[in-house]
Amino acid sequence: MNRSIHFIFDLLPPEQESIPEKDERIAATMLLQSYFINVQGCLDNIAWVWVHETDQRGPDGNELKRGMVLLADEADRGVLVTTEWLSARPYKKVEISEAGDR
Repeated sequence: MNRSIHFIFDLLPPEQESIPEKDERIAATMLLQSYFINVQGCLDNIAWVWVHETDQRGPDGNELKRGMVLLADEADRGVLVTTEWLSARPYKKVEISEAGDR
C-alpha cells in the first residue's frame, strides 16, 4: 500500500503544474483504486479480529455471519458495529443481484 502512494506521487508530483498525460492519469487512478480496495480489506480484517477476540454474537446468540460484520455502512460512517448496534437496527438481507447493482 505504501508503494502505491509513492508511485502515485512519482506519476503526479504535487509541484507539477501542467496537466498530466492521459496514461499518467489512468495509472494514478488505477493505483488509487487498488489502494482504497486494500484499505477496505484491512478494515474488514480489523473488524473480524475484533469480533473473534471479543466473541461477538448476533442477537440470537449465534456467530455473526459474513455480511453482519463491518466497521461502518453508508449511514453510519466511523461506527464500530457491536451486537447492541446490530440488535437496534432492522435486518436487511442483501441479495447478490442487489449488491451487484451498487
